[in-house]
Amino acid sequence: MLKLLAAVVAVLVLPGVAVAATLDYTEDFTGQNGKGAIDDSMDTSGVDWSIDVSQAGFANANDFFQVVDGVFTAQDIGGIAVWTSPGISNTAGSLLELTVDVGGDNNHESGDFLIVAYSVDGGSTFDDFYSFFGTDGDSTESRFFDAPTGTAQTTVTTTGLDLLIRVTVANNTGAEIMTFDNVSAVAIPEPFAVSAGMLGLAGLMLRRVKTA
Repeated sequence: MLKLLAAVVAVLVLPGVAVAATLDYTEDFTGQNGKGAIDDSMDTSGVDWSIDVSQAGFANANDFFQVVDGVFTAQDIGGIAVWTSPGISNTAGSLLELTVDVGGDNNHESGDFLIVAYSVDGGSTFDDFYSFFGTDGDSTESRFFDAPTGTAQTTVTTTGLDLLIRVTVANNTGAEIMTFDNVSAVAIPEPFAVSAGMLGLAGLMLRRVKTA
């Protein structure tokens, strides 16, 4: 009976001791060079994400919104282009950490931007969690950067297949490049906790052992 009690307590306690985060979704664009849109053609075959370039204006083969060297790159897209992840499953309803690496180079004007957002209702509404806006080159402005840089990050809770991550980009000259990579949604481990009900059950079993 004591061995049984020890086994039950182990089952109750150990899951909370060192539960590693479960990776629910990641996209690093490995093996996807050329996927996306360039000039007047688009290829999204074999990938599970989608793009919308209906508001972009590609003029030639130097204008593209596609994977280049394993990184999604927007160069001189002449308008607005959108990348959207597939629906991300979170059936357990756990807290998720969303991250997207962003970058690029060259100066951007006030009409250029890169915005990262998420939706928990299948795309009906989106909430921004990172935004870069170009300026007119005034380096004294607090939001002036040559390009977006760093990692967009936030936490969110949702249940089911409703979670989407979206990256919206706008730029309009050949010297303007914005990039994003390593899009992920990772479950954050629950803190160590054993419910009062579980402890009560273990205590009841211990009392039975002592009185047996």
